[in-house]
Amino acid sequence: RIFSSSLLQRLQERAGRAYIDPSVLRYIRDLVHHVRGNHQVARALSPKATSMLEIAARFSSSCCSESAQDSSDDDFCTPALIAGIFGPVIAHRLVPAKSLVGDLNLQESVVGNALEEVATPL
Repeated sequence: RIFSSSLLQRLQERAGRAYIDPSVLRYIRDLVHHVRGNHQVARALSPKATSMLEIAARFSSSCCSESAQDSSDDDFCTPALIAGIFGPVIAHRLVPAKSLVGDLNLQESVVGNALEEVATPL
């Protein structure tokens, strides 16, 4: 889908207004922290990963809501939305430990493990 510049501008404005509950912000932080501690990953995720996940959540909630064309609705970033975008947002940042180089399931394993083990806010 191609966005017009005016639609893109409205989505950017709307994303800036998307609400992320403090418990969901903690969930984002906890997911990133969990991956940082994973022995399968050679290099820890940077603080930028947390910021990018928050930005992606805001845009996803704005673009994926049922009424993305209507700028009057409030958008909320839910734990389910975070879980859905977590892998795609961080996967390219995962550097495997030396012993796991070439493991094609590493990203899926690390992301799945974090989503399984980190408590989801209610």
